Amino acid sequence: MLTRFTRLIVVGLLLEALVFAVWNRDVLRIRRHAHEATASAASRDEFTQTANEVLSRTTVTRDTLERVAREAYVLRLTAIEVLALDAAARHSPSDVELRLRLADALRRAGDFSRAETLYQSVLDAPAGAAR
Repeated sequence: MLTRFTRLIVVGLLLEALVFAVWNRDVLRIRRHAHEATASAASRDEFTQTANEVLSRTTVTRDTLERVAREAYVLRLTAIEVLALDAAARHSPSDVELRLRLADALRRAGDFSRAETLYQSVLDAPAGAAR
């Protein structure tokens, strides 16, 4: 009886892992990119496609958005970095460090007015604002 129950639990866990892997394959590919970090054209194209899939989701964790932004920074894909950091900043609007990273990415992307607005909002924030 216990053996049958154990087998049922193991099969259930394996099925759950399979469903997770299929449902989150784009996020798992982002993790693979973070480890490989090659700047070949094929890698950049694959990352761009995967990042766009991840960013088009309705629910994405901040950790995943941060991972996309870091990898986009490494690959010098500023537009994707901006999209990821912008989405992360919407999740955590009081995070000053994140807003500064977004402003820096916007500056590198050439969106100086929006970058200046973000920099100014950080400067204008009260000294005790949450970080």
